Amino acid sequence: MQENKSLFWKNSMNFGAIVGLAFIVYAVILFLFGLENSTTAGYINYLILIVGIFVGTKQFRDNFNNGLITYANALGSGTSIAFFASLILALYMYVFVTVIDPDAIDKMRVLAEERFLDKGMPDDQIEKAMEMNQKFMTPAFLSLMTVPTFTFFGFLFSLVTSAILKKEGDPFQADMQQIENNEE
Repeated sequence: MQENKSLFWKNSMNFGAIVGLAFIVYAVILFLFGLENSTTAGYINYLILIVGIFVGTKQFRDNFNNGLITYANALGSGTSIAFFASLILALYMYVFVTVIDPDAIDKMRVLAEERFLDKGMPDDQIEKAMEMNQKFMTPAFLSLMTVPTFTFFGFLFSLVTSAILKKEGDPFQADMQQIENNEE
C-alpha cells in the first residue's frame, strides 16, 4: 500500500512537471509572438491542463494500479498533477514579470483599464478599480495566486476526467491480488 502511495505522488509530480513545462513553452511562444495578453490564446492553457490530467491519471491507472482506479483516486491524481504544474508555472511567472518582462504588469494594468472603458464604466469607478488593481498586481501576488487558481481549475477538470477514467474492479479480487504480490 505504501509503495502505491509513493507511486501515486511520483506520477503526480512527474506529470505536474511535464504540464508545468508545457505551460512555460506555450507562454514563451505567446510572448515571442506578442500574444501573452490574448484571452483566446489563454484558453489553450486549460487544454494543456486537461490533457496532462487525463494522460497522467490514465498512466497511473494503467501502469501502477493494475488498470484500476476509483473516482476519488482519479480525482486526487488530477488535482495533484494540477497543483505541481501550478507551482512550476508560478515560479516561471515570477521570473517572467521580474526579469524577462518587467513591464508586463504595467501592460496588464493598461489592458484592464481598456476593458473597463469598453464596458462603459464611469471614470470614478474605473479609478477605484484601478487603485484596487494596483494593490494586487505585484509579481509575488500574481505568482502566488497562480497556485490556487490552477489547482482549482485542475480540480474542476478532474471531476470530469475522473468519471471517464474510473475503473473499479472487484474489491475482493484486488485485495487477493495485492496479497499474492506481497507473498512474492
